[in-house]
Amino acid sequence: MDLPGLWVFGARDVPGPASARVLESMSAELGKDFTLIVYPNGNNGLRDSDSGDGIPYWKDVIAWLDARGLR
Repeated sequence: MDLPGLWVFGARDVPGPASARVLESMSAELGKDFTLIVYPNGNNGLRDSDSGDGIPYWKDVIAWLDARGLR
């Protein structure tokens, strides 16, 4: 993949941390523009594991797009 990539994970999602490690390794080894955002208390639905509130991830996605001139 030659385009910038953004991955958003919840740390309390079972495959989230493992997937993040693989992507970080790939990014470093291949020199790709991969960005990972891991929300510490997020689950697989990007909701707070304790309160059930939604995590406001869209502001981070929009900022990432804007920083790359993709929006």
